[in-house]
Amino acid sequence: MKAINKLVAGVMLLASFSVFASQGSEFEKLAPEQALVQANQWYGSNQASVQIFPTYITANFADGSHANIPITDKHPISIAPYINHSHPCDFHVATGCTGELKGVKVGVTVYDESNHKQLMQKMMTTNPNGFVGLWLPKDKKNLTVVIHYKGKEARKTLATGKTDLTCITDMKLI
Repeated sequence: MKAINKLVAGVMLLASFSVFASQGSEFEKLAPEQALVQANQWYGSNQASVQIFPTYITANFADGSHANIPITDKHPISIAPYINHSHPCDFHVATGCTGELKGVKVGVTVYDESNHKQLMQKMMTTNPNGFVGLWLPKDKKNLTVVIHYKGKEARKTLATGKTDLTCITDMKLI
């Protein structure tokens, strides 16, 4: 009986260790879009720190594991429109950056100024961290993003190259 108890305890310990130790490897299985959704769900928790760069997403987990997810076909941009306060940011930390307008509906329109085409026009709800996430075409220099909220507007021209920003926190609604 003692041998069985030890065996069961050992199996349970091994199983819990493999689940615990696999946060990074499980996260790496996600597509970039899925990884950003998951990171937004972890906002405010201490489960992970997830930062978004133009060509990859990097994550550090509470269990000490680490993950990188390459981004190849789109450019992620997280925007925190604001009325009263913001913070400086270049590369978005989905689990830590905090925008002012949390869980509100905003109108988002994106224009490609190089060919005068509208790429997107839709209503979006800001995440619990106050950001809306966009996946825009890579290697563009003149994309204009317009955000509307309660009769106010913010407008900014962005670029989506390999070194361009992923965190936009200077779109004041006026």
